[in-house]
Amino acid sequence: PILRHQLEIDAAVLNYLQQARTKALADLLDVIPIGVGNLLNRITAGRYQRVDGNGFDLRVWSDQKGESLELQEMSGGTIDQFYLSLRLEALRAIFVDDLPPLILDDPLVSCDPQRRSRILEILDRHSEFGQVIYLTCHHWPELDGYPCLELT
Repeated sequence: PILRHQLEIDAAVLNYLQQARTKALADLLDVIPIGVGNLLNRITAGRYQRVDGNGFDLRVWSDQKGESLELQEMSGGTIDQFYLSLRLEALRAIFVDDLPPLILDDPLVSCDPQRRSRILEILDRHSEFGQVIYLTCHHWPELDGYPCLELT
């Protein structure tokens, strides 16, 4: 009887922890599309103002088209910017207080100068809360405004 009672308690605790995990994951997946949409809106200067979907199954909304875009309908640069937005928001949502290092391999290569500037502003803001390791073989003029991003 004592062992049975302990097993019942353990099962109840495990069930409670699983329910808490499921709720936490659902809450996390609910906020990611909003944050990704906000970042992509900033990067694209309002061209893509929102992202729809659940969790990591996201689609970029096009006001011009009046519906979500398929990946093949976006330029390579916009896809890169969408993915960067997703990475940044996922890090922020998962690691609220202690961001791990963000390693980027030339995230500006497929951007026009305006989007490069906006991405650098976002990365500069992100660097206040977590380390950004930025790798590039290009010298973008926009980098001059960010002495922490030094080419050597």
